[in-house]
Formats: sequence, C-alpha cells, structure tokens
Amino acid sequence: MYGYASHAETHRCNDYGRSPVLATFGAMAFTPSRHAWDYMNYPNLNQLDGTIAKTGDHAGCTNGYGVYDMVGNLHEWVADPNGTFYGGFYQDTRTHGEGCTYVTAAHNASYHDYSTGFRCCADGH
Repeated sequence: MYGYASHAETHRCNDYGRSPVLATFGAMAFTPSRHAWDYMNYPNLNQLDGTIAKTGDHAGCTNGYGVYDMVGNLHEWVADPNGTFYGGFYQDTRTHGEGCTYVTAAHNASYHDYSTGFRCCADGH
C-alpha cells in the first residue's frame, strides 16, 4: 500500500504536518461569517514550517522507481475530468485510503487549495 513498504511508517513521508489555515488565521477562520474554505488559497500557507517539504527531504519516502513523495506532501491532481486526487497531503494520508490507495473525488476538476499540486516524473536517462 505504500511505495516503500506494505505498511505505514510514521514520519517516513511528509504526512504529519500542521494546519496552515489555523496557524495563519487562527480562530477567525471559523467565525460564523467566514468559513475555513474562504482562507484556503492564500499563497503563503505552504510556506510555513511543517507544511510542504522539498522533494527528497524525506529520503525514505520513495518507491522502487526512485520517485519521491507519492504519499503525503500534496494531493496529486491527475488527468481526470471528475477532479480526482491521489496520495493524500501532509495533514491527511489515510481518510480516503492508505498510502498509494488514497483517492478522493470530493471536488470538481477546477478545485484547488493549499493541499493540491502535482508531481513530475521523468526517466533519468
């Protein structure tokens, strides 16, 4: 279920981050007139410590092909008109399946927030 093993190993990948919305905006993100979703696209959110990690920062979070961060770090956008995300992100790698089986189609294809991104892979030759 994980690129590195069949079971989860705590902190092997970037899967233990903190909420940048709470760290940046605190309780005001959850007032009756606003909702946390209103704050989820501020560009500085993933610049806080404990959020996005640089590729390879978690050296053990790789698979047999040498690809890093297939679990955690960011939800991975895939070419799907329904807006499916894979892999979980630094706060959630288990809610919609564990590790490489993590899949969510909770949003449409145009949705984005601080938890979404993409992975680029290429043959090293």
